[in-house]
Amino acid sequence: MRNLKLLGVDVEEHRHLDSSEIVEWFHHVEEETWICTVLRSGEICEEDEAVGWISGGVTASKVSYDGELLAICSGDQSLVLMRTSSWDLVTEVNLAANARGCAWRRDDAFLAVFLENGHVFVFNPDGVQEAVSEKALTEVVGCCSFSRPGGLIAAGIPSSGQVRFYERNCLRHLRSDFQSSAKQMSDLSFNATGSLLALLDEEPKRLLIYFFSNYRWYLKQDIGLPDTVQSLIWDAENALKIRAYTNVGESISFEFSWSTIVSSDETNTAAVVDGQSILLTHLRNQIIPPPMCSEDIVLERSISQVFFARGEGVLYALLSDGQLVDVQSKDQVASLSPGVFPRMPCISRAASRLVIVAGGKGADESLQVYETSPGAPAELIAEHPMDTGVADVVSSTSAKGFFFVATKGKRLFRVSPSGDMEAVPSSESADILSFATCEFQSSLSSSEYLLLLCGGGLLKVLDWQTGREGTISDECTSFDATSKFLVYSTRSNVIHTVYLEHQEHPKSFPSLEDILMSPGPKSEIVPGRPIDRGSKIVKALSDQMRVVLQAPRGNLECFVPRPMAVSQLQNKIRDRDYRGAFKLCREQRLDGDLIVAEDFDANKFVDEVGHPTRLSVFVSQLSLVALEKVGDALLAAMGRDNVKYVHTVVTTLMSFEPPRVGAALRAISQNTEGESEEAMMDYLLILSKNQEEVYAAALATYDLRLASLVVAHSQLDPKAHREELESLQALPELNRKFEIASRVGKFDEALQFLRVFETSDVVIKFACEHELYASAIPLFAGDSDSVKVVKEAYALSCMKKCLYAEAAGLYQSTGEFMKAAEAYLESGDYLMSMSSARLELSGEQLDSFLREVATRMESESKPRDAAYVLSECLAEREAAVDVLCSAGEWRHAFDISTRHKELGLIEGLVVPQMVLSHESRITELSELNIKLTERSRRLQVVRDLKSRRREREDDESSDVFPESDAGSMVSDFTFGSQTSQATDLTGPSLAIGSTSAKREKYAARKRAKAQKKRKRIVQGHPQEEEYLVEYLRNAIILEQSVADIVDLIMAFVFVGRMDEAGNLQRSLIEVLNTCGSFPEDVLEGKDHVHQRSWVLHMLIIEENSPQ
Repeated sequence: MRNLKLLGVDVEEHRHLDSSEIVEWFHHVEEETWICTVLRSGEICEEDEAVGWISGGVTASKVSYDGELLAICSGDQSLVLMRTSSWDLVTEVNLAANARGCAWRRDDAFLAVFLENGHVFVFNPDGVQEAVSEKALTEVVGCCSFSRPGGLIAAGIPSSGQVRFYERNCLRHLRSDFQSSAKQMSDLSFNATGSLLALLDEEPKRLLIYFFSNYRWYLKQDIGLPDTVQSLIWDAENALKIRAYTNVGESISFEFSWSTIVSSDETNTAAVVDGQSILLTHLRNQIIPPPMCSEDIVLERSISQVFFARGEGVLYALLSDGQLVDVQSKDQVASLSPGVFPRMPCISRAASRLVIVAGGKGADESLQVYETSPGAPAELIAEHPMDTGVADVVSSTSAKGFFFVATKGKRLFRVSPSGDMEAVPSSESADILSFATCEFQSSLSSSEYLLLLCGGGLLKVLDWQTGREGTISDECTSFDATSKFLVYSTRSNVIHTVYLEHQEHPKSFPSLEDILMSPGPKSEIVPGRPIDRGSKIVKALSDQMRVVLQAPRGNLECFVPRPMAVSQLQNKIRDRDYRGAFKLCREQRLDGDLIVAEDFDANKFVDEVGHPTRLSVFVSQLSLVALEKVGDALLAAMGRDNVKYVHTVVTTLMSFEPPRVGAALRAISQNTEGESEEAMMDYLLILSKNQEEVYAAALATYDLRLASLVVAHSQLDPKAHREELESLQALPELNRKFEIASRVGKFDEALQFLRVFETSDVVIKFACEHELYASAIPLFAGDSDSVKVVKEAYALSCMKKCLYAEAAGLYQSTGEFMKAAEAYLESGDYLMSMSSARLELSGEQLDSFLREVATRMESESKPRDAAYVLSECLAEREAAVDVLCSAGEWRHAFDISTRHKELGLIEGLVVPQMVLSHESRITELSELNIKLTERSRRLQVVRDLKSRRREREDDESSDVFPESDAGSMVSDFTFGSQTSQATDLTGPSLAIGSTSAKREKYAARKRAKAQKKRKRIVQGHPQEEEYLVEYLRNAIILEQSVADIVDLIMAFVFVGRMDEAGNLQRSLIEVLNTCGSFPEDVLEGKDHVHQRSWVLHMLIIEENSPQ
């Protein structure tokens, strides 16, 4: 399915050589270029100087590909091997006859020699014979070529144009032989990969390039050459570039590229060039294995290139004589001189415009724009010189007739129908190998994008109007765009799919717009599936959801990418075509959850699918989430015909998690017209994962016949279960139901049965054992004593489960007010606790309980609530103020003192506590500031040392300190410091006004805990910088601590103690300033360090305080 497209023609000059007597000439490039010639007379010349002589003349000669060895076949039936570096003789081998040709293999490991007697010999570089043919050819070989390792030896017969093939062991390879169109073959040569074979024909002088695929040789190019061309040499690095050397000091190089020609109309016809024939395959109708085809069109002359008009099935052919014709009508569209090597034609029928690239020997490369009209030759309307050469030409997706041109200089241009050309903004980051246009359909409009395949496998998308670019893949090998999808293959042998439409619904597949919006290759997030190694895309058929691939050997493969299948499935669901959607899911193995995702109509789905077995398979493959969503709707839809869908109903019920075994058993027992109960029970037991569960569910129906049926068809022990069933059958009905309900765990129902035939005490005991309190209370309506017993048991159970509020309500309903108060107290509802206590207690007992509540509140860090109880309920103002001072709640302490007109509490209790807290805070702030300053300076030293070490760029260790300090890395001592690691200001906030003993105890616990977690980091450790950064971040004063200190400052202002307020403010500002000087990475997320709004209200303190 591949065609060889002529990409560029270039003419180079070399030293003029008279070829009339030259057998072989070659050039070798190291420090300079030099040329060596071998003449028929036997003379070997380097530049203009003779360096050797072969007696008897020379019949054939060939230099090795590395330029190290020269093989010469002399006229006296001998083979001579020489070194080109010193012209020393390596060896000389006698032959049975004169040689007609010789050729080195691409790796220079073997030399093939063809003799006049029809035999072929293979020698190694030392001249040792490796193989010889058994049978001689009857034809005379005129030229030969040796392919790559593992390849074949080709021998050309000048008189007949036939090409014969041998293996390396000189055995004939008959199935590769073919008849070429050459009339007088003078040279042939394999390219570097052995995939192409070039022939030089003398009548007329032309270059023929053949490609071997599917056991057939295809003529891909027929290019006319000047009569001065004497030999062909393929480029050693570029396997698609060949040079034709002349005897007038010129070499004409032809560069090709592979292209796949497929129409974008409804037929998706693939066109393959083979000489004068065009092989057509209609991919939409059938995938025919090559070399067969659907249709074969033969033209009068060899074909250089074929192409389709965009969006149409009109096929055009560029012939070897420069004629451009409509293949169907045979009308001539344009005529160009073959001497300018016309190539890369592109036509827009809507705008009647033709763009073609021309130029080569004797002419600069140019882009020509023609106006076409039916029945008349095309008229040239514009021509643009292309200094850097053209890489590819494509037409726009719009009907305006624009063309896009990519150059070898990494640039893009847009050509208008009038012939004007303007540059397209692009990054010019890589060589453009090929490109295509595509349309992206958004919700409101469509946009035209360019898909660029660049060197190195880089596939990019370009918005040519804005210059936005996105990288799709960095290992692309081929791609194709349809109306809805972009598909591309990669070197990892995976094919990926990208949407070309805006997706409204949540999707797992990205669109082209998503790729444009974010940088970097997207193959990791683009869905893909593996393909055969080396396969490439021929065509993507969006309407049929198929992608056609071609393997390296030429065979075709067709498959459906999952995004294409999902897109078509969504279209069918949108149209409510459930039968088609179900069929598509089965064929493409799509997830059935997609069908039930949106607006699922269960009745229509069941009616259209209809087949019970298929419905059962569909339901069993649904996920649990999807089944929970639509399972009941499906059951209702199938319930309209229980006889037909009984199997599907059972399947659906057993697919739930946990399985609805009871409902499935009821469906079986109610099915009286369909399949027998025995068969249905077998089916249910197959679906069940636990047969004991089925047996228990059968018992739960209280139908012993159904339970017996389960035992008979399951793998359960029949003896034990039958004895159990017989014992149950012997009991009275209510007793039997109670026993069954108890055994299957339906204790609620068992309680109902038990209440009918047992006493209240037994019922209450059973209810308490199974915690059926809520169910038991209604059973004893009118029996207040029994209800109270149940409620008390219920409340006790709630207390054990820490359900204190529920327990309090139950105690309240039974009149147990103190128990209710204790339950409320445990739940934290202090107001309700005190209210319940007041209903039962009074006097000293009530006061004692209230003090207990206050103590409980204080221990749970609720000082305001505790102060409220002490002040308002017990009238103990001093105790209330003391609790508030201990917690640092200065404002509320002032409130209680002033509200109750007990101002003596402020001077006698509040102020002394404030002074103690002031002294503690001043000490803590001072120690914290010293510690922060010390660590901050150390961090700066460490970073300065690292910076200087990086500047020196020596070979020392990457540690911060010299290698002599490396021993300290394993030290057991922690980082040395004169201050403690943790303080109350940097850890969890503690009540500011706590007593000294309490604060010391808390600080000791913190230091012990920190010591256990402390990192063993010493000066010189390679992680010292990270440790210091973490240390400083943890040591920065907390925002809550700052707020607590500010509250204390305001309290001093309230009582007129300006000295203490000023000292505390200055200490706090000093610590905050130290923290604010830390590097940015330390202060990340610590914005409160720079906050100074609270200082504005305290400026008067700075003025009145002694400096």
